[in-house]
Amino acid sequence: MQKKKNTLEEIHLFNVDQDSREIFLHSNYEEDDEVSFSLAAKFIKNLHYLDSLNSRPIIIHLQCAVGGDTVYGLSVFDAIKASHSQISMLVYGAAASMSSIILQAADKRVLFPNSHLMIHDGFLGFDGTPKSSEQFIKWSKETHAVILDVFAEKCIKGPQFKGKSIAQVKNYINSKLKELQDWYINANDAVHLGLADAIFGTEGCPNLECLK
Repeated sequence: MQKKKNTLEEIHLFNVDQDSREIFLHSNYEEDDEVSFSLAAKFIKNLHYLDSLNSRPIIIHLQCAVGGDTVYGLSVFDAIKASHSQISMLVYGAAASMSSIILQAADKRVLFPNSHLMIHDGFLGFDGTPKSSEQFIKWSKETHAVILDVFAEKCIKGPQFKGKSIAQVKNYINSKLKELQDWYINANDAVHLGLADAIFGTEGCPNLECLK
């Protein structure tokens, strides 16, 4: 009983269960529930720790309806891609903005039936000189291209884009973002688009065992 209590306390303190190799990727209410420096730093430490123990599969429980900072989000994305363990990610509620990109780093991407994705170009905020603002805009465009590549490389494997070229997929995503600005995608459509692999509770992923 004491071991179970200690495990529960550690999960709530550190968002990781080393025995089951599960990480809980979400922020705190005080941080407006977004992808922040503290979220990224804690997650990367947890992931490296589990990787150092062995190479058994890791399950990430993701819930983020706000999004967050591009730099910290991409650092989480890169850490997941660099892991030598198989990574499965399970979405609760929403994976919005930056967290929808983080989801694409997983080897298996599963959504609960009532969860959704939201993707968009994001928002820019900058204070500086005219010259430095030019560099910031240049960096923002390059980052947008990276993110578009991430989505397109996944979407081209989805049922909706069978037989399409990568350029056609990118054009489709870009047109959607320009038309809708905030593009909300339910679980079924996410699988059809190639932005998720399965819906939890269906044949593609009937239970947590399919993620291990």
